[in-house]
Amino acid sequence: MRFVFEENREKYSLMQKQVNLYKNNYSFQLLSKGLKLSDTLKVKSINNKEFFLKDIVKEPTLIFRLNILDCNQCNQHFLFLLDSVFSNNNPKPIILLVNSENQMGKSEYNDFSFDVFFLNHIPLPHEQLNISYFFILDKNLVCIESVFFETDMNNLLFTFLKYFIYMRNRLY
Repeated sequence: MRFVFEENREKYSLMQKQVNLYKNNYSFQLLSKGLKLSDTLKVKSINNKEFFLKDIVKEPTLIFRLNILDCNQCNQHFLFLLDSVFSNNNPKPIILLVNSENQMGKSEYNDFSFDVFFLNHIPLPHEQLNISYFFILDKNLVCIESVFFETDMNNLLFTFLKYFIYMRNRLY
């Protein structure tokens, strides 16, 4: 009887964690959806060249906002997943936007075939969480969608990536 109780408590705890994640995601999606980023927002490339974000995002683009304060193993997990999902796309419709260029060596990003830029702050609500997250910008720098995941949520991440591919093909 005690074993059944412990097992159910673990299941309940996991379900509660997922419900809280869905609630948080939904709240941040509502706050982010439709927000337009400034046309004057500048990013810096690995080669230290500055660009306006509007000159880089020419079509619906998936942006992985990598927060160096988040778990490095988790970030690597997401990077490898993205690389595998979009392995046949050239050029890849993904931008990796890192919140600091000092903490991780720039050479770490050479293993991946998407564009990497650095930007300390993005005016999106997710920034306050200090976690890595995904968002989709259209060519006008309007946030179409935003979401964050935990590493044990691969199925949800794949669903989101499929949604991005479908939506991008429909819009572009």
